[in-house]
Amino acid sequence: MQVTIIDTSSEFEKKVNFSYVVIISKYMGKFLFVRHKNRITLEIPGGKIEHGETAYEAAHRELAEETGATIFSLKKVFYYEVSTPLKTDYGMVFVSNVTQKSADLKFEISELYELNEFPKNSTYPTIQQKIFSHYLLNNA
Repeated sequence: MQVTIIDTSSEFEKKVNFSYVVIISKYMGKFLFVRHKNRITLEIPGGKIEHGETAYEAAHRELAEETGATIFSLKKVFYYEVSTPLKTDYGMVFVSNVTQKSADLKFEISELYELNEFPKNSTYPTIQQKIFSHYLLNNA
């Protein structure tokens, strides 16, 4: 599997279909990570873009569902590509500053973590570590 980071471009956005969103989020100065109820590992909030939904709408929905965020900013920062011999998927990465959240986590998320760094026990280390590192190098 190969993960490639791609700078934002409206031309590129018109050429590909995005499947996923990832939202690097901060709350009170700490990064938010979630744990799926069927896993013991942590991940950056995000998920699939539903049919008929824009990437921005998906990011808004996923962040609210997975972290309980109720008031937050949302900004697109870059794209990523995940290639295997069988297929290529594209995702859009957003950043968010959460200013208010509830304790109500929805659907598949069982725990929310507030951390200073990327977790050692990551669900998707190859993909999400590269996304997180790129964000830190270019936006921190």
